[in-house]
Amino acid sequence: MKILYTGGGSAGHVTLNLQLIELYREAGWEQYYIGSEKGIEREMLAKYPDVKYYPISTGKLRRYFSMENFTDVFKITKGIGQARKIIKEVKPDFIFSKGGFVSVPVVIGAKMNKVPVVIHESDKSIGLANKISSKFATKMLSTFDIAGHDGVQKVGAVINSNSIKPFELPKDFDASKETLLFWGGSLGAKNINNLVAENLDKLLEKYNIIHQTGSVDKYEAKPGYYPFEFVDGGMLGIIAASDIVIARAGSNSIFEILYSKKPNILVPLSLASSRGDQIQNANYFKEKGYSEVIDDEEFTYDNLVKKLAVLEKEKDQMISKMAETDEIISINEFYNLLNTLY
Repeated sequence: MKILYTGGGSAGHVTLNLQLIELYREAGWEQYYIGSEKGIEREMLAKYPDVKYYPISTGKLRRYFSMENFTDVFKITKGIGQARKIIKEVKPDFIFSKGGFVSVPVVIGAKMNKVPVVIHESDKSIGLANKISSKFATKMLSTFDIAGHDGVQKVGAVINSNSIKPFELPKDFDASKETLLFWGGSLGAKNINNLVAENLDKLLEKYNIIHQTGSVDKYEAKPGYYPFEFVDGGMLGIIAASDIVIARAGSNSIFEILYSKKPNILVPLSLASSRGDQIQNANYFKEKGYSEVIDDEEFTYDNLVKKLAVLEKEKDQMISKMAETDEIISINEFYNLLNTLY
């Protein structure tokens, strides 16, 4: 049996694929991956030499006018041709797509080759790539109920608790202080990074700080402060070692926080920097009582301190709400479901 994966552009479009790779490897399947030539997915797949990686041409899909839309049409068209040829050569039994711009040519190429495709949407609303891909896919699965899309099957958030890597707090952390985790996502978050850098001394008066920075901004460790770029194996171990999490509101991140039952403050990307999916995710978590939220434009030190004070009073109630959730399934449950769909 053969499976082919696609998805990329950020770690959120790749991580679930990597988790499935482990399970399909155990089952003895041949595995293949189509991604972009220079995306994060190619870097992450380099650690899986048994999965043959095929790079294709890809262009960005934009909801606004840009001259690049015209040139990217040609890149996407080229990518469709490449994907169609690869799929015809590999002859996979089915394709699993995690979204991102690179997935669109692959899903269209699969349709041309009459290969079944299952796509997965993590956010509260469907991204543009998956919206296009859904017209050619066999089935769409989702983390959330998605209004106006009756054909989408909600499965909940997929969490892989099998591979949690325990994280030991640095020895120079003060055991009498709570530990804050600032988490910007795989690419980092400039706004979060800047706040930590500009207010580190004040924060260290009361807290230990773990800071996931991304690869762009560079920071040096000091007593009570542990910066790091990114963890390939997932963040669950680091979340577990923290007391409070301040994070962006990507779907993978917020459900790992929910699974870990950690009091948290979400700082969703603004509409100026995104399609608004993180705002929807964050508002949903706030309504459920799982999170406090600070808008990106309002993310200042003073507002952070105010929200931390709110958490101090309400964290037990927040943890109780999170403990009641039924919105998470295991990677093994998802794997078993997937095998009924092709």
